[in-house]
Amino acid sequence: MKTLPAALLFFVAASLCTRLDASPIYPDCAAGSLASYEAGGSNSSSCAIGGSSGGVEIIDGFQYSGPSGADSQILLTPDRQGLGGGFNFSGVPVPDPGQTLTFDISYSYLIDASAIGTGANLEMDPPSGDVSFAESICVDSSFNAPFNGTACSNADPVQTLSVDNTNPPASLDGQIALDPEAMSSANVEIQIVETGGTDLVRF
Repeated sequence: MKTLPAALLFFVAASLCTRLDASPIYPDCAAGSLASYEAGGSNSSSCAIGGSSGGVEIIDGFQYSGPSGADSQILLTPDRQGLGGGFNFSGVPVPDPGQTLTFDISYSYLIDASAIGTGANLEMDPPSGDVSFAESICVDSSFNAPFNGTACSNADPVQTLSVDNTNPPASLDGQIALDPEAMSSANVEIQIVETGGTDLVRF
C-alpha cells in the first residue's frame, strides 16, 4: 500500500444560502489528520467552516472505517467557499496492483441559524487507475447505520452524488441540489473505492 503525495485528492463541500446574519461562536477548523478529527482535538471538535469569522457550518462527529492506520495518513484541509465550505482530502493511501481498498468516512454538520443547506459538491483530481467516490447525505437527521446506511432517521430519502474517472473531465465533478434542503444539520458519509493497477501511482 502506497501513499499519495500531499496534493489535492478530492474536495467535498456544502452549499448554503443566507437566512440571517451569522453569529459565530465556534473556532475555525484547522488542517489535521482524519485521526485527529476523529479524536475531537482542539482543531476539530465542533469547529466551523464558511461564513464570516467563525463560520456557519459547525463540523463534528468524524468516524472512519477502512485500512488500519490510514486515517493517520489522510489529511483534511478546510476550504471556505462562499458562505459554505468543506474539506480538501489528501494523502489517501493507494493500493498495490491487483488490490482494492475501501475507505468510509462520516461526519455531521450543524448549520448556524444564519443559513440553509441548499446543495453539495464533490470534486476529484484526475487519477491514474480505477477510483470512485460516493457521498451520501441525510438532511436534518442521521443514517440508520454508522456506515453504508440505507435510510435516514426522519424517513426522508438518502441524497447521493458520486465522481469517478470513467469519463474525465466530466465525471470528476459532481453536484446536487438538496431536496429537501438542510434546515439545521446533515449527516454525511463518503466512500472511496480504489483498485490498484500498474498506472495507479498519483492523483
